[in-house]
Amino acid sequence: MGYTEEEGRFLVRLARRAVEEYLSSGRVISPPENTPNRLMEKRGVFTTINLLVVDAEGGVRRVLRGCIGYPLPIKPLAIATIETAISAASEDPRFPPLQPEEMDLTVFEVSVLTVPRLLEVRHPREYLEKIRVGRDGLI
Repeated sequence: MGYTEEEGRFLVRLARRAVEEYLSSGRVISPPENTPNRLMEKRGVFTTINLLVVDAEGGVRRVLRGCIGYPLPIKPLAIATIETAISAASEDPRFPPLQPEEMDLTVFEVSVLTVPRLLEVRHPREYLEKIRVGRDGLI
């Protein structure tokens, strides 16, 4: 089940707003009243934060600044997006916590996962035919 572009934009804005509020006040927001019902269904989700960096040639590239997620559908998507966004900004052990002055240079990505399903095969070699890199995630 795919999500619309509008729903995707909603989730990205929600992630950014959650981090902005958390960095400025330490407060964890709730999903707004206008959250579409579909975004309150339980889904796995990852929030990725990239920092825009200008290289020596004047080009702009994205550098990972944080990424945290729930691979399993344990919480409503909007709530999970808020939580993973804040965690990506403040708890990713690979990076220091994001600072408010970095917000203007950040790009948020929200990846909604499909509900996991068991992949059944008769022989391990069949995995090579059934799994496609770039499409399938593995747990």
